[in-house]
Amino acid sequence: MKKRIISLLLVVSMVLSLLPVSALAAGTKDTAADSPFTDVKPGDWCYDAVLYAKANGFFSGTSETTFSPNGTMTRGMFVTVLGRMAGEKLSGSGVYSAARSWAIRAGVSDGSDPTGTLSRQQLVMLLWRFAGEPTSVQDLSGFSDAAQVSSYAKKAMSWAVENQILTGSGGCLLPHGTATRAQVAAILSRFSIGS
Repeated sequence: MKKRIISLLLVVSMVLSLLPVSALAAGTKDTAADSPFTDVKPGDWCYDAVLYAKANGFFSGTSETTFSPNGTMTRGMFVTVLGRMAGEKLSGSGVYSAARSWAIRAGVSDGSDPTGTLSRQQLVMLLWRFAGEPTSVQDLSGFSDAAQVSSYAKKAMSWAVENQILTGSGGCLLPHGTATRAQVAAILSRFSIGS
């Protein structure tokens, strides 16, 4: 009897070892499918996050075959993504205007500068508001550029670090750095999976 149980466990573990890790993630859509994007490949740091963002309808590529992971996000693009995450039907012509109106009504954004590029601290600030402005006491001093975080974004950045939504890069938060599409996908994936 013991041998049968051990044999069964070995077979099950062998089968499970053949599955991609992302297929085992509860409550998420499969991100292990081949990437439809020629510029996002298995092994890229953002691969799973990009596929997760696309599979969950947060945002898609810049074309049918490209994602442009190093491309920038505007504030308008980002509030559109947040609106979609909130269940708003945002697509087609006038999408950014509709998303801007939603963001103002929801208290996520004041709607200013929708065509402006999005910094990492602005991204986190908007996401923090979207999450309901949760409190955090996370100390940011472990990051060498913590003093560069603008005063308006300190609570939001603390919350994002505490919840591992923002992990930094090389010991830096890069608060004034421009948020790339890949970084946004990664941050939204962490937020979505963790919330």
